[in-house]
Amino acid sequence: MQISMETFVLVVSLIGTPLIGGGMVTDDCIVRYVCKREGRKYSVLWLFSSYWRWRTFKLGWFRDAREAGYFMPLAALYAAWVCVVVGSVLLFAGGFVSPLAR
Repeated sequence: MQISMETFVLVVSLIGTPLIGGGMVTDDCIVRYVCKREGRKYSVLWLFSSYWRWRTFKLGWFRDAREAGYFMPLAALYAAWVCVVVGSVLLFAGGFVSPLAR
């Protein structure tokens, strides 16, 4: 059984979009906690700050998430995102996705 590329992209985007949104909400809660802990001013536009972008990619972000109480949600979101990416690659490489719409 093969599915069309359009269906594949639709399904992956319908699964991936809530994961990205959940990750942004979780990161926002962690940023609020870190700002409160360090006495920094919280900005709603933290996502566009190079400081916060760099800080979220460092491994210390997981320590901050654990201190804020958001480690398990963050780890679950990352694990789900890895499952979506790996599953998508396996489906595509396994021939379940037809590049030509029928």
